[in-house]
This record gives sequence, C-alpha cells and structure tokens, in this order.
Amino acid sequence: MINKKTDAELELLFSHNTVESISPRLQALQDFFPRMERELKKVGVTVHHMWEQYIALHPDGFQSSQFRYHYKVWGKMP
Repeated sequence: MINKKTDAELELLFSHNTVESISPRLQALQDFFPRMERELKKVGVTVHHMWEQYIALHPDGFQSSQFRYHYKVWGKMP
C-alpha cells in the first residue's frame, strides 16, 4: 500500500527527474563532435572526412547517415 511507503520510496515512484543515460557508443560519438566542429572550420574539411576519421577510431560506430543525424541533433542542444 502506498501509505506504508517511505518518503524515499515515494520520491522514486513519483519523481520525474530521471537522468537519461546514453549508450557508450553514442557517448563516444558525442565526445567526438567538439573536435569535429573545430576541424570543420578549416578549409577543405568536410563532414564526410570527419566521419571517416571517426569510423577509423570507432570501427563499430555509427554509419554515415546516423553520424550526420546525431551531429545535427547535437548541434541543436543547449
């Protein structure tokens, strides 16, 4: 019964402050983006070139279309 729960148990039950965890694979990708953003300011550097560098470092990483999608989403984060 709910009236027998402790405050801590109630907090867990009703709290909407859940921390969203992301996969290590996605975290590695997001960690790559700040460097990528700096590199893209250089002449001749393209998103495709940066994806090639990323996939060389992370062979099990995201393919080009997902890489571009996540970069776009990351760029809109506050």
